[in-house]
Amino acid sequence: MTTFRLSIASALPGALLLLIALAAIGGVVWMYRGGLRGPSRRAWRTPVTLRFVAMGLFLLVLFRPVMSWETKERQDARVVVLLDTSQSMSIADASQGTRLAAARRILGVGEEGLHEALSESFGVSYYRFDRDVQPLAAPDIREGKIAATGEASDLKRGLEEAVRTEGDAPIAGVVVFTDGQENGKDPSTAAARALGVPIFPVGLGNPDWDSGRVADLSVAKASASPSVMVNDALSVKASVACSGLDGRTVGVELRHGKEVLDRKSVALKAGPNEVALSWTPRQTGVFELAVAVEAQSEEKVLENNVRYLPVLVTGDKVQVLFYEGALRWEYKFVKQAFQRDPNLQVSCLVKTNEDKLYEQPAPGVTLGGAFPGTVDALSRFDCVVLGDLTRGDLPDEKAAAVKAYVSEKGGGLLFLPGRRALGADGLLAGPLGEALPVALASGEEKRGGFAFEPTRSGAGHAMLSGLDAALGRLKLENVYVVGAVKPGAETLASAGGSVLLAVQRYGQGHVGAYLSDTDWKWVMNGKGQGGEEAFAKLWGQMLRWLAQRDDAKGAGLTLRIVTDKDVFGADETVRATLEGPEARELIEKRATIETEVTDADGKRYEMAFEAAGDRVAGVFRPPHGGEYTIAVRWLAGGQERASATRTVVVQRPAREMEKLARDAELLRTLAAVSGGRSFDESDVAQLPEALRAGSRVTVTRVEKGVDSSPWPYTLFALLLSAEWFLRKRRNVI
Repeated sequence: MTTFRLSIASALPGALLLLIALAAIGGVVWMYRGGLRGPSRRAWRTPVTLRFVAMGLFLLVLFRPVMSWETKERQDARVVVLLDTSQSMSIADASQGTRLAAARRILGVGEEGLHEALSESFGVSYYRFDRDVQPLAAPDIREGKIAATGEASDLKRGLEEAVRTEGDAPIAGVVVFTDGQENGKDPSTAAARALGVPIFPVGLGNPDWDSGRVADLSVAKASASPSVMVNDALSVKASVACSGLDGRTVGVELRHGKEVLDRKSVALKAGPNEVALSWTPRQTGVFELAVAVEAQSEEKVLENNVRYLPVLVTGDKVQVLFYEGALRWEYKFVKQAFQRDPNLQVSCLVKTNEDKLYEQPAPGVTLGGAFPGTVDALSRFDCVVLGDLTRGDLPDEKAAAVKAYVSEKGGGLLFLPGRRALGADGLLAGPLGEALPVALASGEEKRGGFAFEPTRSGAGHAMLSGLDAALGRLKLENVYVVGAVKPGAETLASAGGSVLLAVQRYGQGHVGAYLSDTDWKWVMNGKGQGGEEAFAKLWGQMLRWLAQRDDAKGAGLTLRIVTDKDVFGADETVRATLEGPEARELIEKRATIETEVTDADGKRYEMAFEAAGDRVAGVFRPPHGGEYTIAVRWLAGGQERASATRTVVVQRPAREMEKLARDAELLRTLAAVSGGRSFDESDVAQLPEALRAGSRVTVTRVEKGVDSSPWPYTLFALLLSAEWFLRKRRNVI
């Protein structure tokens, strides 16, 4: 459609323009009537006409008329439909069945539903999202080939990846069928604002879950130490939330698989109900414990009646050797934290001057006034902590023994450097620099009030478990700047934009680097903010994780399955390697390796181990949370030569069922910031018209002013020249 418009752009007042026009016309009439000398009236008609035309052209330019026209064309656009397939969409509180079933009914693919109405005006693309995003074929919706099983709902990622996948195609809008219970890493509102595409959420689910009118029990919280020693009691604290069922007495259990480890009866009251449970492990390993509250017949949702806890059970007390190069404050407070931990036994060496070492061995340990210089002497310890030392404090031959202790014996090693250790003659400039998870740089000290910021992988790591709240309130006054994180290493925390805590696998052992020495002030200044507790918990968990060793079995062989950690996040890939003297033989002989991965329900999965350089490695993407046992058999001549097993735990995000109500406020916000509109089951029939009304239109606007062209001025000059010529030729004024 094209529209035309004519307007006047002159800055002069209209009255003045009219006065000028009348004066110009009057001047022409007066000039010719008063000065006529020709023999005939015909002689001056043509000059008068030319003069009038010239004056008219002058007035036209003076008025500055502007001619404009617009052409509007509606683009061929697509509609992107996103279906939330996270666990909360399985709740049966929609008008007919579950929330996901309601979305399928509304779309009515193959029937007279929203799909048909949208397809009349737009191309339609479908995607499903939970923690991942995948394209979806319309028949899959019709045939019910989708299920609400996702353990998280990352709405931001769903919006961004769906729009990105559409490429440059114009998008009339994104329609999202969801309950609004997002629990991805980042909120979706910023993405909705930045995408530049209108979003039309269709809210599903009952918004009254939080009102107390819906009967429901849930394990709102469950906490325990992430590690415990064998034969030591593990205390588990849980909180059961009650809605509409107060006054009843229910059982709360601590379970491992189908085994009930402890049970308590709780008389329910409205709100939170605290309960304490305990368990004494009799064997080492990693266990997924579950706190479960007894289900009631009135409940519509049972998935939130259980919450899972991964726990690492270790052997005897962890033996630690702490060697420090100076009596600095960090040494004092870290040593005190180690000594107060009942699961640790620490032996300390500190250099008090150039020639003197102060030693404080643990009971039953003899140091002999010197740092152990052989692998065998070091092997009595599970973990070695090296402080602010120079190469003179730990000669290269002893440093080489520490490397072998880690790589060959599976010992743990923690670097706690300062200026001296990171300097040109520092300890880390020698042989031990190779074992460091970060590349060395200048060792510059950056000072300020820095937050302790766990990375995405660090937030779910056993080293930092249960510390999120405390670390968010506490600050560090310094961090030592190092180079890039080495390939295969993992950054668990940062401070001031620099690496703070990094770990890596080194041979058969683990190595960590902690690059600040001011967290001791948490003990002094963090009272009332959980500073002392956070400090002790952080150092205890770091030491226990670094000290863990892998067990293997077989015919006297040392083949073992090694993973980076025992507990993995819900979206992480399990990477495992086969290590030991036999691993190289496996590569060289292209031996037959049988692998089996089994979950807690006995379901089996594939995990292929293949030669990768000098290692035999395999990867496995867990489909859900829980315990997984990796079993490997090495066959030679049809006979089993060696075998190994390892159990890992994949965390089950509890966030998806923590809030059951539809988040109508979030859905309205998404629509508002993007220029869309939110709907629910009652008014979703209006959605196609809203999309058509807001679909993009291409507008082409052209403006042309008379005064912007040279032709009016040229024509004006030609007209006056012609008039003057005729006057002279015909002898009129």
